[in-house]
Amino acid sequence: MEGSLYGICGNASLSVASSPNPSDAASNPPHLILLDMHMPNFDGYETAARLRDSGFIGPIIALTADAMQGDMNRCLEAGCNEYLSKPIDARRLVRLVVELTMRLY
Repeated sequence: MEGSLYGICGNASLSVASSPNPSDAASNPPHLILLDMHMPNFDGYETAARLRDSGFIGPIIALTADAMQGDMNRCLEAGCNEYLSKPIDARRLVRLVVELTMRLY
């Protein structure tokens, strides 16, 4: 995919893709999406809703600088499974990724 970046972790058990085009996730679905809710070219709330409308059933974790209770509810209503406010707690992020991806298997 043009504009995408792929990487493999040292143990080759995790691949990472980054794309400026949210529709890439619908055509080649990842196991989990980390979604910045305030991207420069796309609204994260609309992106989450479009992903769900297109049939994406995997977990979506919202990442946002907005830390109010209403912001969390807005993320969840848009289709995100979880919400993390910035600055991101790396340990919490890793726990969420493990928890959500383990449910897939």
